Amino acid sequence: MSDPTMEEILRRSMEGPIFPKDDWNKKLIPKKVNEKLEEYGLKGVCDPENPIPTDDGLADKFWAAGVDLAVDVGIQCVDTGRVINLSREEIFSRLQGLPREIHMGSGFDRFVMRKRDVEDDA
Repeated sequence: MSDPTMEEILRRSMEGPIFPKDDWNKKLIPKKVNEKLEEYGLKGVCDPENPIPTDDGLADKFWAAGVDLAVDVGIQCVDTGRVINLSREEIFSRLQGLPREIHMGSGFDRFVMRKRDVEDDA
């Protein structure tokens, strides 16, 4: 399946593997993040004086590590305590279908959130 429907995502949130929130946040995620940083050679590369890298290769490594992390651990649904697992193909399929902008809030609080592209000015 390359593009899971919202119904399929909701089904996974009700039927996926159970994983307690505290174990997820305090044990699994830190462990897996450290594994990905090690695997991609990203440990210690953050410069506190310049925390946003301008090196495209480094940014690409962080992106790849993040996608691998998402595929490895899935997404925890905090309401059900279950994991929604997604394949790499499903993730990219969903990313391709995102709108360029969304309108949020109402009245005085209404605003538009626009998609940004790599190296946008704002």
